[in-house]
Amino acid sequence: EVTHPPLYHWLLSGLGLLGEGEWLLRLPALVASLATVAVLWLLLRRVSRPAALLGAGLLAVAAPSVQFGSEATPYAVTALVAVGSTELLLRALESGTARAWRLWLGCLAVGFLCHYTTALFALAQVTTLGVLALFRYRSTRWLGALHRGLGAAMVMAPLPLAWSFVHFAWFDPVALDTRLFADTYPRDPGLVSFGLDFLAISVGVGPGQLASAGALLCLAGLELATLSRADRLTSLLWM
Repeated sequence: EVTHPPLYHWLLSGLGLLGEGEWLLRLPALVASLATVAVLWLLLRRVSRPAALLGAGLLAVAAPSVQFGSEATPYAVTALVAVGSTELLLRALESGTARAWRLWLGCLAVGFLCHYTTALFALAQVTTLGVLALFRYRSTRWLGALHRGLGAAMVMAPLPLAWSFVHFAWFDPVALDTRLFADTYPRDPGLVSFGLDFLAISVGVGPGQLASAGALLCLAGLELATLSRADRLTSLLWM
């Protein structure tokens, strides 16, 4: 079926050949969830060690992290790709080597073939690169790094693009199996209600806990303001 990207389902199918234990199907999500905590620690260590320990600790106990780390779904892998690609992009910008660019783009390609949500933060990261290009286009070192990045993109992009073509070529029949047309999902709560609940869940609290979500967002804003003074590039990518 072409409703969902194939890579994570292929992984689960392969693990299913090793045994019938349910834990095998949940193992990739658990590993990805634990790895996300470790990578977030590496990323936040750019700010300070206390920030890295606090951020990694909060992620480890956040409700979405715990839930997705115990399910046989690709959402934990998506979180790992989101954090990992940010760290890899920073390294690519710092070193400018073709290998670093390939690692970043390869991470995004793998993430896209696991879940389409990857396209959203991939677009955000590419947009960040575009903003940086406006300020650094006169730098010879930057132009060289950008040239190597474009070369890596030519290598990594064909597979995700090919799968996108397959998906949309069959979109009409496969969409009947998705939330776009299915009649078995709860009624639409409305855009405002959905947006507020989505915001609360995104920051790691339950739906309806708007006060907690607001407090966490304020703390995140203060941390971004502090980070922007220490490392503008990292803060731009986080935003």
